[in-house]
Amino acid sequence: MRSGGDGKKGPGPAACICLLVALPLVTAMCVRGGGPGGGVGEDEGEGGGAWRSTDALHPIEAEMRPYVREMIGHAFNSYIKYAFPRDELRPVNGAGKNTMGGYGWTLIDALDTLAVAGFHTEFRRYARWVEENVSFDIDISVSVFETTIRALGGLLAAHFMYEEGVVEIVASEHNYTGGLMRLAVDLGNRLLPCFNTSTGIPYGAVNLRHGLDPTETTITSTADGGTFLVEMTALSGLTGDERYER
Repeated sequence: MRSGGDGKKGPGPAACICLLVALPLVTAMCVRGGGPGGGVGEDEGEGGGAWRSTDALHPIEAEMRPYVREMIGHAFNSYIKYAFPRDELRPVNGAGKNTMGGYGWTLIDALDTLAVAGFHTEFRRYARWVEENVSFDIDISVSVFETTIRALGGLLAAHFMYEEGVVEIVASEHNYTGGLMRLAVDLGNRLLPCFNTSTGIPYGAVNLRHGLDPTETTITSTADGGTFLVEMTALSGLTGDERYER
């Protein structure tokens, strides 16, 4: 774990604990994907940490693993073919639609799943696409909850895949120098205004370009109030900036 520069304080105990918890949690995110070079290949090697190890698996889990991997590839390839770079795939009519600004949030959400499933070439390809094409300077009001768990969490998880060595950096495919983390910091800063409440429980929506709408309702859900611990504390732990975990 690395602390931020510029004299900022390093991560506290809460950040360290949360970072340990964050990695296995965020790897449970969903998949989606037509893009720069196509979807995942059926003969891709099974790289990456826990996915390779079968020693601790129950026999039924070991038997089901290739089927799970096959379904991940199917879901991702379908997104790539029919919806990319839109935000979501409509499963019935096979069309893509934008719901959160059109920055491909399902792709961001899916990156760590590609890594864990061993689709490392595709991970590098689409992580590079995200780094080079995604901007959050969009005049749109978005769900703080969904944006945090999918976009912010997806960026942090993808960054962890490189930083923890789950995916090897191959310069010819993606010469990663922290661009996913920089996007996460930018998005985190755009979400911060929603926490300016008397209770600390955030507003339910925020405009990514202009911040909080003065008419935004204070009504929110319990999930909105408690779900940010992992992502925001991880962001503080990685940057040394305590504003996020506060």
